[in-house]
Amino acid sequence: MRRRLLLALVAWTLAVAAPAPSADDGSARLLVERADGTQVWFEVELARSAETRRTGLMERSALPDGTGMWFDFGAEQAVTMWMKNTLIALDMVFVDAGGVVVGVHHRAVPGSLDLIRAPRPVRYVLEISGGAARRLGLAAGDRASLVSAP
Repeated sequence: MRRRLLLALVAWTLAVAAPAPSADDGSARLLVERADGTQVWFEVELARSAETRRTGLMERSALPDGTGMWFDFGAEQAVTMWMKNTLIALDMVFVDAGGVVVGVHHRAVPGSLDLIRAPRPVRYVLEISGGAARRLGLAAGDRASLVSAP
């Protein structure tokens, strides 16, 4: 009886403390302003819940130009990404809590289980089509911000 009560209490605590999983955390327009002042716009899916951050862009067969996924981890922290079950190459743009791009990982390999670490603690990661960051001239020192969100 005591063990069953303890298990029920643990299950209730986890259910209350964990954010509700969501298949769709919404979408927004994201602006990346390059160091030279050029503005680059993206339509992004928002990955704010634990479930959406876990699945990310897995199982997608394409990612149109000008789109991506914006991962919000809630606070700056050491962030590690991977490409498990991801079918397309991605660029990962690592952004600190102030909106400053601190690094870019180019062309992450589809399906790879290799860990991709942010160069320092970040709050956000922008995933876009592999090769887009280089083509658009995105680099450390650029600034990223959500312009509209639900």
